[in-house]
Amino acid sequence: MFGFPNDTPEKMRETIEGYLKYITEERPDLPSAVFRPSVVRCDPETPSLTVAYPIREGMLNTSGIAHGAIISMAYDITMGIMARWHQGGVMSPTLTMNFEFLKAVPCGSTFVVEATAVASARHTVDFICKGWIEGDEDTIVNRAEGRYFIYKAMEE
Repeated sequence: MFGFPNDTPEKMRETIEGYLKYITEERPDLPSAVFRPSVVRCDPETPSLTVAYPIREGMLNTSGIAHGAIISMAYDITMGIMARWHQGGVMSPTLTMNFEFLKAVPCGSTFVVEATAVASARHTVDFICKGWIEGDEDTIVNRAEGRYFIYKAMEE
């Protein structure tokens, strides 16, 4: 796909893990620091990324399930990290995101997000995503799509 690095899965994982560590551990001032995500799968050929997000107390709404903002942030992080990888480490602002919430994500579960790039143009990259509870990949609990701005074309 246009503009994505020609990395091995191992190199992609190493790079993505570095980005995730930065926004969740090295920058405790960021909202993303509430997460302790882990990379499940990287596929530079597709390209796609799957990340697991444990859901804990403090991430819940008044009904005791994962707050919609937490779910949205997990999607934004996953797609944003892919967009950042796309352009060699430069942060990529979110242009649009759409969500479909289908089922609740309970406390104590691990929410898994898979983002797949579906289009890439000079200044944008588009993703489709799906989410499930770890251990039940066949039951999609929500879906999202997003478009991210790509700066690197401006430098050319």
